[in-house]
Amino acid sequence: GERSKMMSLSSGSGAGALGGGSQPAASTAMWEDRKKETRKLEGEVEMKLVAFSQYGTSLARSAFLRNEISTTSSPSDHASNAMAIELEQMLMKLADHNRELNAIAQSGILQESPSSINIKLQQHREKLREFNQEFNKIKNNIHTTQRQSELLFSVRKDISAIKNESDRMDLLLQERNSIAGSDRTADTFIEMGNATRDTLRSQNSNLRGSIQKMVDFRGTLHSVNTVVATIKRKKTRDCIILTIFISVLACSLMWWWLSSS
Repeated sequence: GERSKMMSLSSGSGAGALGGGSQPAASTAMWEDRKKETRKLEGEVEMKLVAFSQYGTSLARSAFLRNEISTTSSPSDHASNAMAIELEQMLMKLADHNRELNAIAQSGILQESPSSINIKLQQHREKLREFNQEFNKIKNNIHTTQRQSELLFSVRKDISAIKNESDRMDLLLQERNSIAGSDRTADTFIEMGNATRDTLRSQNSNLRGSIQKMVDFRGTLHSVNTVVATIKRKKTRDCIILTIFISVLACSLMWWWLSSS
């Protein structure tokens, strides 16, 4: 209702003449009310811009010093958008106030001088222009800070991935070295087993020769039988030991082969 009144006042000074003497007084009162509301709104916008600027500074500090930026939408993004929307609405409202003041001034029925009215209107327009410039500057700075923070996070994420890949390669090299060490240990056991087998075969051959000699003397010496029996028992025990050792060795090789595959 009030805004339509303001627009109707811009239709020309002839309408003021038809309204009698009360219309200039009413227009002056409305002019003063609108100026008061405009100044109040300008103060609120200025305070909001200061808070918005401080928020942008704190956002940049938290992004680069505490590294609290993520690739998804964060609470800081929502807060920034909310403050920007609120300021845009306040600036639009301030622009409406300026248009209403201009409409009252163009009605030609104010008691102030045109030069004084134009100066006041120019002051309000300059403030609105400065507010819009400052708002766009702060909003762009915050947007730049957020993009730089996301880029920094991406770079740090790539570095972390490269480091994790390097750690994985180190683990694979350690496993490979462990397998190679197991191969060398198995080769050593095989060589020891072969050496033991050759020694046992040599001992077996020697024992057979000794047994044959004892058999030749068995008919003449009764004590030789006892020695032969003892040698046979020793041979049996050695065979058992050899069999057990070879079995254990075979099981160990089989276990190593299964685990390595």
